[in-house]
Amino acid sequence: MKLTLKLLCIILIFSIAACTKDPQITNLTKEEILTRKPWITQETYILEANNLTKYERGSSTNTVNYDNEVVTFNSNNTGTFKDIYGATNNFTWSFLDAAKSKLRLIVAYPTGSATINYNMVTLEENNFSGSLNYVTPSGNKVLVSFKRIWQP
Repeated sequence: MKLTLKLLCIILIFSIAACTKDPQITNLTKEEILTRKPWITQETYILEANNLTKYERGSSTNTVNYDNEVVTFNSNNTGTFKDIYGATNNFTWSFLDAAKSKLRLIVAYPTGSATINYNMVTLEENNFSGSLNYVTPSGNKVLVSFKRIWQP
């Protein structure tokens, strides 16, 4: 009985220690979280021209593959966006409100620029989620719901 109780206590102590967050990360501002590491798509739903696509990292039922997409935000309000085809485009970014729940990117594509408006943004340790909308250079309206995680 004593051995079982000691074992249970040891497991509990290690479990609690493993679940604590890194204080260097939890004290970061939203800007520091956003610019700390590149972001990859964990899950997304995209509605463009009445066509719905979905993606969940590791799923075999995806209708599109976002495994290679990477978004990097720099602290000087610039960044890079590597799309699913491997093309990299530069952008500028800024928060639009004091709560930092709205974000705007202006992406420079070879065919013209696109303004991407992020809404209902959540920025936490290893979690960047929300929705966004934009109009493509060809005029298609796009609505996206997403969750991104830090690139390992």
